[in-house]
Amino acid sequence: MCMLKKAKLWLVTGAVFMGLTPVVEAERSFQDIPESYWAYEEMEEMAEKGIVNGYPDGTYRPQTPVTRSQSAVIIGRALEIDVGGRPDPGFEDVSKEMSSSPYIAALVEEGVFDQASHFRPGESLTRAQMAKVLTEAFDLKGTSSHSFRDVDEDHWAYSYVNTLLSNDITTGTSPTTFSPNDPVTRTHLAVFIYRVLDEESDEPPQEDPPDEEDTEEPGNNQPSVIENIDDIREAYSSEMTTMEAEVLRLVNDIRREHGLQPLKAEPDAVRLSRFKSEEMRDQNYFDHVSPDYGMDIGYDETFDAPIQIHGSNIAAGQPTPEAVVDAWMNSPGHRENILRDYYDGIGIGLAEGGSYGYYWTQLFTVD
Repeated sequence: MCMLKKAKLWLVTGAVFMGLTPVVEAERSFQDIPESYWAYEEMEEMAEKGIVNGYPDGTYRPQTPVTRSQSAVIIGRALEIDVGGRPDPGFEDVSKEMSSSPYIAALVEEGVFDQASHFRPGESLTRAQMAKVLTEAFDLKGTSSHSFRDVDEDHWAYSYVNTLLSNDITTGTSPTTFSPNDPVTRTHLAVFIYRVLDEESDEPPQEDPPDEEDTEEPGNNQPSVIENIDDIREAYSSEMTTMEAEVLRLVNDIRREHGLQPLKAEPDAVRLSRFKSEEMRDQNYFDHVSPDYGMDIGYDETFDAPIQIHGSNIAAGQPTPEAVVDAWMNSPGHRENILRDYYDGIGIGLAEGGSYGYYWTQLFTVD
């Protein structure tokens, strides 16, 4: 059995809209966050308050991990913190010329960030670190009886994560996991801060809550509760559709051209890929992280499936196998997945309908 470390390659392709009549949308803050996006309202409010802003091209790049430097600015703005006259914390890797420097200095003095020799401004903020800085920044209190299997009582961030749980700031990346070492995306940090500031919220939120009013359920055959691979097997066939099989053929032709062994269709990976695509469609989201089941490359563990998932590609909007494979091959991260030499198996799942028309998932496995 291969014991290679899982390659966390869950990059996403942009949605492609072909042959559609243009629709005039209400003016929004970011070009890449449509009104159908799961966090649209939260992002709009955070933008209106000046807590978050986008890039010069008008995008927000919601799935991009937020850096520690960016997080300092966003949290500082949310706190409306006074950055004047703060002592220099003396980080060797933070210069006074950096726009984030005043916020970093202020948050260190307030005890949100720790004093140390290095701040690591360009590194991604992890979810565990996020739990700490939000708890400290907003002086959150409270405890919860719920806990996550990957953040036990011996974990350094246990108390901070538990406090976020007690305040309904997070529900985790799945009912049993928090994924403390995963990076926080730019969207998630903004949404977490929105929840901290929103004192009138009545309902415990999901990690990526779907917009239920816009959810479509074309041909949904998912059981109301999916707990393990047996439920997946009962609901989904391992036999590929014509379009899914064509994607496999195209992928294997490309691999042969590069001197690589073709991938075989792995039955449980096919089922899980179709499940993932249908869930994105039916829950009206487009992300490697499911609001209910966590990261897609963790589905082998989530559903106790006897396979090893080491990588994933997703895409939305491409109406043909040729279009989606071409999109993946023109994206460096997705191309690397398709051409990774130690992959043995693959699952391919297509779901038609929903906001984007076509949702595609590839799950790559290792024997």
